[in-house]
Amino acid sequence: MQQTFCHLIDGELVPGRRDFEVVNPATGAPFARCPDATREEVDAAMGAAARAFAGEWSRDEAGRRRTLAAMSEALAAAADELGRLVCLEQGKPLAQATGEVRGAARLLKRYAEEPIPREVLREDQKVRVTVVRKPLGVTAAITPW
Repeated sequence: MQQTFCHLIDGELVPGRRDFEVVNPATGAPFARCPDATREEVDAAMGAAARAFAGEWSRDEAGRRRTLAAMSEALAAAADELGRLVCLEQGKPLAQATGEVRGAARLLKRYAEEPIPREVLREDQKVRVTVVRKPLGVTAAITPW
């Protein structure tokens, strides 16, 4: 039986207006249906992400760290299931596919723990000028698979 996937927009699973069949390249058999986002669905997702970003995410470094750590834990917990899907979608060996998911979880954990660099441009008895780079905003990306 084919799995049907939805968009995740503003914390809700939303069926796509259009979808497409996902075929296992190793067998040629379809195994899932995925939403094919319309411009309106992308705009809705971008709007929701921008609202979330404008909140604590953009201001609270500790909160971003907690969110990234939670994402890492969730990804690691679902690694077997997600690895199976990657295996079916891309036709690669299950161990490699699961390893990629676990690797992504490790990267998120590293990002959560990595200190944010602070560059001191000038410091004397009267002033200290420090540059701290912060996230700018939300982007949309089209990935190859």
